[in-house]
Amino acid sequence: MTTSLVSIKGQRTSHNQDVLVQALNNNAMLYMLVDGSSSRAQSGEIAQLLASIIKQGFEALIPEQLDFPNIKISMVNLLKSAQQQARTLYPAAVVSFNAVVVIDSIALSLYLGDCLLATVNRWNKIYWKTQPHCVQNNQKISQLALLPERNLLTRSFKARRFEVPKFQVFALKQTQKLLLASDGFWADLSPSQQAEFIKKKHLHEAPSDDTSFILIGR
Repeated sequence: MTTSLVSIKGQRTSHNQDVLVQALNNNAMLYMLVDGSSSRAQSGEIAQLLASIIKQGFEALIPEQLDFPNIKISMVNLLKSAQQQARTLYPAAVVSFNAVVVIDSIALSLYLGDCLLATVNRWNKIYWKTQPHCVQNNQKISQLALLPERNLLTRSFKARRFEVPKFQVFALKQTQKLLLASDGFWADLSPSQQAEFIKKKHLHEAPSDDTSFILIGR
């Protein structure tokens, strides 16, 4: 698989709080995008910690733990381990994440918060596969992006207590690419800007929020 990992710091925080992960274990690939909350202290730090623990833990899984449906249990256990370590270090921190494990032509997505997963066709047309955990999340993504309620998250990864992520499993087609995107991407950029960002991998001006994507080709 060919992969592009692109992240541009926004103007809201002093440093980029999006973290992008790629890892390989046997025939399983992990892709993960973590977005630290700009309104909660130390969320950038917990984003780095979560990404590091998941990457290292995934690379250490034995083949049996990587098989479907065991991979779902394995990933939840890694998330629990990360939450326990973050509990005393960053008690007030909050992040969103979307982690995708690809094995052959099957993809498993685990997510909390507002990092989204989509498929992308050969013309860079985006089809969103997941919905953010926020108020008014019954809207289309293009409509939700315009609503202030999108910032009111109903679920996320928190240091103080563990939340079970939502899961989605789907088959991949040969002509599809996968896209992981932070809310700076899907909410702050228009569809035409998103397509241009995917193609050129840069923006004409600094975005308001950290803006990141992982594009996974087959």
